[in-house]
Amino acid sequence: MAEQVRILGRGRMADLAWMPDGSGLLVASSIGIWVYDDFQAEPRLLVDTTGHLISIAVSPDGTTLAAGTGAGTVRTWDIEDGGLVRVLEGCAGAVNSVTYSPDGSLLAAACDDGTVWVWDSNSGRKQFVLETRRAAGLDEEQEPDWVVSSVSFSPTGETLASGSYDGAVHLWDTGAGRLRQSLRGEESPVLTVAYSPDGSLLAAGSTNGTISVWDISVSKRLYVLTGHSGVVERVLFSPDSATLVTCGSDESVVLWDAATGDFIHSFEEHGGGVLCAAYQPGGHWLAVGSWNGTLQVWDVDSRQSHALIQDCMDAVLSVAWSPDGRMVVAGSDDDVLRLWNVTTGKLWFSLEGELGWIRCIAHSPEGTIIAVGSDDGGIYLENGASGEDLMVLEGHTGPILGLAFSGDGLLLASASADQMVRLWDLKTGERRHVLRGIGAVLAVAFSPDDSLLAYGGEDGQIRVVDMHGGARVYLFEPKAGVIHSLAFSSDGSILAAGCNDRTVRLFGMESGEPLGVLRGHRDVVMSVAYHPNGKILASASRDGDVRLWDALSDQLRDTLSEHRQDVTSLAWSPDGDLLASGSADGTVRLWTVGNLVRQPPSLSKDRVLS
Repeated sequence: MAEQVRILGRGRMADLAWMPDGSGLLVASSIGIWVYDDFQAEPRLLVDTTGHLISIAVSPDGTTLAAGTGAGTVRTWDIEDGGLVRVLEGCAGAVNSVTYSPDGSLLAAACDDGTVWVWDSNSGRKQFVLETRRAAGLDEEQEPDWVVSSVSFSPTGETLASGSYDGAVHLWDTGAGRLRQSLRGEESPVLTVAYSPDGSLLAAGSTNGTISVWDISVSKRLYVLTGHSGVVERVLFSPDSATLVTCGSDESVVLWDAATGDFIHSFEEHGGGVLCAAYQPGGHWLAVGSWNGTLQVWDVDSRQSHALIQDCMDAVLSVAWSPDGRMVVAGSDDDVLRLWNVTTGKLWFSLEGELGWIRCIAHSPEGTIIAVGSDDGGIYLENGASGEDLMVLEGHTGPILGLAFSGDGLLLASASADQMVRLWDLKTGERRHVLRGIGAVLAVAFSPDDSLLAYGGEDGQIRVVDMHGGARVYLFEPKAGVIHSLAFSSDGSILAAGCNDRTVRLFGMESGEPLGVLRGHRDVVMSVAYHPNGKILASASRDGDVRLWDALSDQLRDTLSEHRQDVTSLAWSPDGDLLASGSADGTVRLWTVGNLVRQPPSLSKDRVLS
């Protein structure tokens, strides 16, 4: 059986929360909830969960952790041992925000369906459901977007503020469970709300980049801040109520004088839009999480970075090994290329730019070049050892969807949404040849001896051309929908294709005939990869599974189901000891499959061999 030996990355970051005594920072991700007790040490996994976490909150006494999920539930865990306490149901959509009342007796959740649910946190009993549509007195024919994005209790716990996409902040009486009043500022959706700890102010951030601040005692808007050029994702106050912090999709975190609205300082070095932030209860550190998976902890007094942690990453779209097997390269949709040390599991270095989604990467056979295909149609060649920019190959007019080096490292083939496959001379950077597809080309592969090039994509056809004369050798039409991935067996006798109809199709390169169909995946097959010795074929799917097939008998040997979301990419280590799988859950998992490779295969009687 195959075994998982390492996870690279902590998943996609979702939210942050400090322990009430400031002793530790909790980070919610797509694979669980991590605790950083010491920013210089490895975090510990408190909660291992398959649910899509969106928001987290810690009870005031520090004993319980609550999380809102994309499935419409609120889950609570014991912080000491990570044990699940209960699952609270009721929301008909994603839970965008959760918060405890100051005394810990109530737990509130903001829901996609336009409701706010409030439970007794001790018993889990529903206290009341607050409906913004009914409170506003609207009939069923009036249909604004009633998504509730954020909730915040007043310091006394007597009032609960909710921000919603109708552009209003609603204030609810938590004793009676009814609306007290609605505050309106800008006519744009409100994404985040927060009371100041002293209860005098209420801040709300909107999608138009503005922040409205009200004096709660007189329900008067004091000022409007316009310092962000993008969506305001989070607002929060310092523990002493003196400073207002606003975080935006423009990659900035801004500190304001809460009393006057005057600008104090801006933290800019986040490398991506800011997703979440949390002030340490002691008031010294501000933790900031970005869309690119970076966790930056700022010393608010000195304005200096206290810690920079790059454990998280967004959906992984492509993985590749360095030729020496020491590094795994991962490209993701957060515009970051990461190189991970396989032995230590630590990030070696990362490259950031304006590439957009990094849909595909390839490592040259000799290890000197990493090719990166980007959304802008450029192919960026980086030094495999230092990350230094070497060259940009330009010519495609659509996103790069597939890359492959020839075995001698002299040529690079690129597949693009512009319906073209281009062959590049890596010594000169010049384009050698152009091959046309019908529709976007998603996959490209050289045969082991570089004599053939196969490509396929949106039109569902697979074309195989002779690299010496350029003539088409085979045209396969499996009628399996979009072709997502192609791979030759180690001896070049078989071409495998990952298909939209949830199958892997096999074709003989000598006979030019279909050899078989591998069935079992429950969704689109995104990637296929042969083991270096040709005995095992691995396939990855949007169903979250990696399947290992006996390459001679076509029998399923093992199913690897640890990923929490789509598995997008596969790559074998050069020595075949490890298989790397990249996933939309923001991780690369490494698997050892030694026993499977060493076991003798059994030949299927009905298998057609070329």
